[in-house]
Amino acid sequence: MQKVFDLCRRAAAFRWPGRTAIVACGLLGMLLPSAFGLVVGIPEPHIHDEFSYLLAADTFAHGRLTNPTPPSPEFFEAEHVLVVPTYMSKYPPGQGLILATGQVLFGHPIWGVWLSCGLFAASLCWMLQAWVSPRWAVVATLLAIISFGISSYWAQSYWGGMPGACGGALLFGGMRRTLRHATFGTSLLMGLGIVLLADTRPFEGLLACVPVAAILCYWLVTNRSRGLLAKFTCVVLPLVVVLGLGGWANATYNKAVTGDWKSLPYAVHLKQYFHQGVFIFSDQYSPERIPHERLAKFYADHKFVPYRRASLIAVKLLYFVPSRLQALLACTVYEMAYGGVAPGVSLAWIGVLMLVGLRSRWGWFCGGMILYVVVGQSFIEYWHAHYAAPVVPLILALLAESMRRLYHGVRSGRRAAVLTPGSLTALACCCLAINCGGFLLGGLFKPSAQSAAVDGSANDLVASREQVLHRLNEQKGMHLVFVRYSPNFSTHQEWVFNEGDLKGARVIFAHDFGDARNRDLMARFSTRTAWLCQVAIREKRLVPYPPAADVAQAAAAVGGKSP
Repeated sequence: MQKVFDLCRRAAAFRWPGRTAIVACGLLGMLLPSAFGLVVGIPEPHIHDEFSYLLAADTFAHGRLTNPTPPSPEFFEAEHVLVVPTYMSKYPPGQGLILATGQVLFGHPIWGVWLSCGLFAASLCWMLQAWVSPRWAVVATLLAIISFGISSYWAQSYWGGMPGACGGALLFGGMRRTLRHATFGTSLLMGLGIVLLADTRPFEGLLACVPVAAILCYWLVTNRSRGLLAKFTCVVLPLVVVLGLGGWANATYNKAVTGDWKSLPYAVHLKQYFHQGVFIFSDQYSPERIPHERLAKFYADHKFVPYRRASLIAVKLLYFVPSRLQALLACTVYEMAYGGVAPGVSLAWIGVLMLVGLRSRWGWFCGGMILYVVVGQSFIEYWHAHYAAPVVPLILALLAESMRRLYHGVRSGRRAAVLTPGSLTALACCCLAINCGGFLLGGLFKPSAQSAAVDGSANDLVASREQVLHRLNEQKGMHLVFVRYSPNFSTHQEWVFNEGDLKGARVIFAHDFGDARNRDLMARFSTRTAWLCQVAIREKRLVPYPPAADVAQAAAAVGGKSP
């Protein structure tokens, strides 16, 4: 009985053995978001990027690296998707592989997202054990799970974020462990983290890897505690092997998708559809492909005026850096749930982290790395919080250090230690707990209200793309749906996305190019039942595609002629 009591007391005090803590945090990191998702309902994809990642996931789940170009590819073009030279997502393969794992093992891609949440929690705990004491590593990991690992879009959408953060945790955790005591296994995990960054957030991952590489090279040259052979076998060799295998795998993937092992699918897509590169100083050019007018408008809306002079670039950075830094900190440690971001409240967090940085040995490194990566990202016009996922573990390392200092400051009775970072940390932790509870309750009721609204559709009315899929999957045979949008329907609400295998998919969506061209496509897919989906802001209708005689009669009536 006394042993059980002691075990419970140690668990309540977060004094867990190292490996036990890693496994427990990994299980909690997966079980909590999966329980939340199953209670409120499996999330449906809504963002363009999500559909693109799901295309990659479906392709990998069927054992293919890419898909052949579909017949009449202009009908099936979609945002962030290549149709030429092959039909595939433009994004790196990391997120698609994670989603494919969930689809193969558990029958749905969302399980891949929840699995990545668990992997991030485990890797974060492993990293923090090298940055702070094991006790505070567990506490900070649990706060990370509660903060943005349950109901946030990182955990309840297909957009990604967790794999990049997992790669960052393996990178920075491997760096600290190597500096303390280099081992073969640590170098393997660090190399795996680098490969994961390259396959999820390559630009931000490169920014994060450069300072780490410089520190490790300096350690290899100056450290005298270990011989050159030991350093080579424990650090250099496993890193070279893992990075070599990762580079070969990525080159193979690029070759399959673009035909050239050096050409990234993302770069090929930029040339085909966008009007300029992603950097704020990128020149404008004419895209190689002319897609459906709706898609052309979407890409045209992403044009921006390039900044050529150094003074103008500096002004742009002064505009981007503070807002993105505040948004990143607010998202990570305050209110990321359901994408809610209020950057203003993160000013307090910036103060907490900077105060801790001034008082801890590695705090300056964490703060400098976060600022450095955000500044590097500010040279890119487009940004979302999960783009900075590689440095999120460093924010949490600063949070763990601040909590550790608060605890020891209170125990020793030194008021100065409480009044500097301590009081701010206590206030922030209370705000975090209250905020997370509110978002969790809101998340439980919000999806049920949405599902109730969807169930009210009847006859030929539909509420969403998902309802079209559900309705047609209940019918026999295979279907081809032409989507006709009203002129004022938002280009950010796209319906034309498909699975990797167009021939085997029961329902495929296609753009409306007018009756004559539509019928050419219908002849190519003659075994499918054709439908017309009319999408407007107020109502959406799914009707059988009208016969040729009805179309001719309607056209004649509009022109003032008899049929």
